[in-house]
Amino acid sequence: AGLVLAVPLLIQYVIQGTASVESRFGFDYIRCIGLGLLIALLSGAASMLFGVPFLTSGHLDLHLPLIGEVPLASAIGFDTGVYLVVFGGVMLILSMMGTIKPSRTRNARNGEIDIHRRSARTGEMH
Repeated sequence: AGLVLAVPLLIQYVIQGTASVESRFGFDYIRCIGLGLLIALLSGAASMLFGVPFLTSGHLDLHLPLIGEVPLASAIGFDTGVYLVVFGGVMLILSMMGTIKPSRTRNARNGEIDIHRRSARTGEMH
């Protein structure tokens, strides 16, 4: 599902360019990965609070007015975390591929790039 969401954004990167898409969304893919890892870890460890092994899934049938019975599984938390990690990782890779220029990679190999000139959000040089 993370890859499915990344495809339309990839198309926007190709059509509009990296700067245009990232200025409009302002999305930090590294934080998305970190948040996804945190959600997956916490949802997996939550089962241990009930005395069952890590990643054991629980199930609850929730009754909502006008909707009726809604089945919920605790695995959705873990799946959401994995979704965010995959989406953030793919978008970070695509973003970096679109911003790295040959001269910058040559300078990086020579150790000439000042790390303080990189954007914390995208890794792009200022």
